Amino acid sequence: MQIKRDDIIFVDTNVNSQNIKIFYICSPDRACIKAAYKLGLIDKVISLENLTESCSIKNPKTRKHFPKKWLQDFKTTLALESI
Repeated sequence: MQIKRDDIIFVDTNVNSQNIKIFYICSPDRACIKAAYKLGLIDKVISLENLTESCSIKNPKTRKHFPKKWLQDFKTTLALESI
């Protein structure tokens, strides 16, 4: 399993003189999402739909692996598989 550089959005910012690293993983790749789950980063995975909404892009044409619902369902499946 390999996570590609294009799958990760990373923003480094200084807030109140503290070095706080803020990042999100935006990828429809199931292997990438599974890796994030195993690494404890599942809360950092966001859908392309969430990303476009946060950038004020209205009604993007997205495929079935990009909406919030698909990602939430997949995260639920991963959580249930680990029980």
